[in-house]
Amino acid sequence: MALANRWADRNLSRLELAFAVLTIAILIGAFMDRGLRIFASAEERAMQASVLNINTALTVMFFQSMSAGRSPEIARWDHANPMKLLASSGMIVAVDTLQEQPELARLAPLSVGLGFRYLGEFDYMDPQAVDGGHWYYDFSEKVLVYRVRNSEFFRSQLSGPARIRFAVELRFDDLNGDGQYNPESETVSGAALLPQDEYHWM
Repeated sequence: MALANRWADRNLSRLELAFAVLTIAILIGAFMDRGLRIFASAEERAMQASVLNINTALTVMFFQSMSAGRSPEIARWDHANPMKLLASSGMIVAVDTLQEQPELARLAPLSVGLGFRYLGEFDYMDPQAVDGGHWYYDFSEKVLVYRVRNSEFFRSQLSGPARIRFAVELRFDDLNGDGQYNPESETVSGAALLPQDEYHWM
């Protein structure tokens, strides 16, 4: 209180002024760090929601294929582009189409959010050239990649720009242990988009 009164009277010593400035700087830094962590947490939740939406759509598509007797085609899903898979089933609506026909959003509610930030499929993509918060499919690695925006609060085994690689993997009884799904002798129970590297948000 005394310091505040002296501030008002403009009778602070240089030491007291330095202390006041340092305190204010620390408080500003703490608030900024907290704000950035909130942004990072929101980004993590949005990314997880996108993965959940894709996996939900894949599950629906899987049961549709099984009930229609199209189980052999599921073998082609392994490490395929999930956006193409879901687009072929009508569960994803392209952004341009959605802008022209917004009523189609009701037909693909699971994946529309991701579609707005999906850049497409590329034979090779330098992650450095991709803005944070966007997805793309790298055909050379056969992975769906999410480019992390708030990289200060993210850690991964991957070197280079902060990103997460996902791939569609089949769940099946691997009877011969070769890691490959054989529709003639093995039973598939589902498909899911799974991370290919360890990572964590701070």
